Amino acid sequence: MKHFRWLLVLVACFSLCCMSPRVPRAAHPAVSLHFHADDDFTAHERKLLARAADNLRAQSGGLVDVTYTYDLTEGPKPPQDEWWLAREDSISLAFQLQDPRLIYGLTVPAVTQMVLVYDRLGSDEQFVHTAMHEMLHAIGVPHLAEKCQAGQEACTTIFGAGAVMANGASWSDGYMAPQCMNLADRKAVASVLHRTLAEVPGCS
Repeated sequence: MKHFRWLLVLVACFSLCCMSPRVPRAAHPAVSLHFHADDDFTAHERKLLARAADNLRAQSGGLVDVTYTYDLTEGPKPPQDEWWLAREDSISLAFQLQDPRLIYGLTVPAVTQMVLVYDRLGSDEQFVHTAMHEMLHAIGVPHLAEKCQAGQEACTTIFGAGAVMANGASWSDGYMAPQCMNLADRKAVASVLHRTLAEVPGCS
């Protein structure tokens, strides 16, 4: 799509990808992410992005605050140090990146850009899961799945290994993408934000 033509040089930076109650924004969140989001996101997709932000705010005890302005168009781009959120289709993304891997979302912190591959996100749960996954990458949380064995309770949920999650099921098998940070996720967020685990409550 229009905002990611130059990502060919960033292939090495790939990051694949309980409704929580709405909670007030913390007076001083540990991290605030504001995205200049693609104005191509549909009204329904914008509601799902709001849900993802609400989930992260609630599950982090207000420490992670995510907001959007839907002003990313064909016109002038935001400053490079501000986050962009683009809506891509799988065909154009594969062509731009020259990579055959199945990608649902992509975050490139070095250039403060994030993309959601909307035509691969076949359910609301997958869309919200992937948005949360990529937003946590944006605040500096790495993949955790490499550190656990499939089927172990300690395995991460938000950071499942791409399309194949910690329990071995895939979205093509009808797997419902999780929307709650588990203990491993909470520990990772607490570490990145230099907070205690108790300050990252997870799902109520």
